[in-house]
Amino acid sequence: MANDNLRIMLWNVENLFIYLDLYNGEDLSTLKEEQWQSMSKAATPNKYLNKVLGLKKAILEVNPDILLLNEVGGIESIENFNTLFLNSMYKAYLIEGNSDRGIDVGYLVKKDLPFEFKLYSHKNEVLYLKYKDTKLDEKYYMSRDIAELQIKKDDQLKCIFLLTHLKSKLDPLGIDKEGITRRTSEAKLLTDIYLNKTKQNPDTPILVCGDFNGILEDPRHTEFQYLRDNSKLVDILDYSKDFKKSPRTTQVQFRLNLRHDYQFDYILINPKYSNLVLAEDSYIYYLKTEDGINKPIPTTLHDRFQLPSDHYPVVTSININK
Repeated sequence: MANDNLRIMLWNVENLFIYLDLYNGEDLSTLKEEQWQSMSKAATPNKYLNKVLGLKKAILEVNPDILLLNEVGGIESIENFNTLFLNSMYKAYLIEGNSDRGIDVGYLVKKDLPFEFKLYSHKNEVLYLKYKDTKLDEKYYMSRDIAELQIKKDDQLKCIFLLTHLKSKLDPLGIDKEGITRRTSEAKLLTDIYLNKTKQNPDTPILVCGDFNGILEDPRHTEFQYLRDNSKLVDILDYSKDFKKSPRTTQVQFRLNLRHDYQFDYILINPKYSNLVLAEDSYIYYLKTEDGINKPIPTTLHDRFQLPSDHYPVVTSININK
């Protein structure tokens, strides 16, 4: 950390399961995939080793102070990732959420930062949710969680992160087309938690971050209308010279052999704290070749599969000591 700036990296790391019951200190960089998978007794396979090594390469290059991670396979996986691939530079903060796929949201925080950190979960807060045309009348909760990380120094609250991973477009029960009803309710709860935190801490920057599984600025994505109308939050990339007007692609999808570019991953901040944002260090990291050149965005599903994740990370730096 230089000049009191905290570098933040938000990344949906796509099914980061690392279960190593049978690991005995082998050199992981030399293992074949079959050997890597055989180190786990879990029913869920480990993330492909070459993809985990790709995550490692990108993270060590960016060198973030705080990693905000989506789709982590629990505390065991995030701790294994930190210990075996990131030189144990970080401390893990993760509370198991509500995911039926075992994917959680969590943080890795550099151990040498001069702050105190405390993690809170909002997984037990009830959603404002009623599915249309069904007789279901149950209590519903976040698909994953809203993981709140508070940062303090000398007993003074300096910053709050609200990290989430909103409902995907999957609808296995056939009661919620593209997950819109559920995602709308989750986005509203997220907004209300943010507003309550803002009211309680009017002079503290609160960053709302995560994979929203939708496009916030697109009015056709009505699930975010409440957030747009009430929160005043803006995309931190609005302050980036390079990304202010250019396309902001954090995920590429392919349908009928056509590529569709989306921004689903966001770090949001109230404009009143724009002076805290280091604009020249706010960007989407598009991964690098061995020569240090940005890799092109995939043009085929096969190309996308070669990447360490199906999402690109968002990076920013903020000064929480101003």
